[in-house]
Amino acid sequence: MGRDSGGQLMAIKNIKIRKNATLELSVTYTDSAGVAVDLSSATAKLQIRNTKGGDKLYYTATDADDITITGASGLIVLTIPTDTTSTFGFSKGAYDLVVTFPNDTATVILEGKVTVDDGVTV
Repeated sequence: MGRDSGGQLMAIKNIKIRKNATLELSVTYTDSAGVAVDLSSATAKLQIRNTKGGDKLYYTATDADDITITGASGLIVLTIPTDTTSTFGFSKGAYDLVVTFPNDTATVILEGKVTVDDGVTV
């Protein structure tokens, strides 16, 4: 666990994406006492870039497409479908998952490195 610039707890998780396969990543956002944070009115956005703060944007997901937020449970699920992973032309990068609350407070709850594996079966 680390802290974002606002002092909020965040998790660090490196992820491996297999080309031509669906990636599903779940995270439950909890407070320092381990209680699920109500995300009922929140939005979420995840980006993969070449490096942390990098200028090359490889992928973006929001709660309008590949991210599902399950309100009071604090559960966020990212699903990158096969038709998207099959187009990934990069082998490594960095990502973060940012949750924004109705008062415009944005919190990084998950971040890490990304590797993309070509796999065998296409």
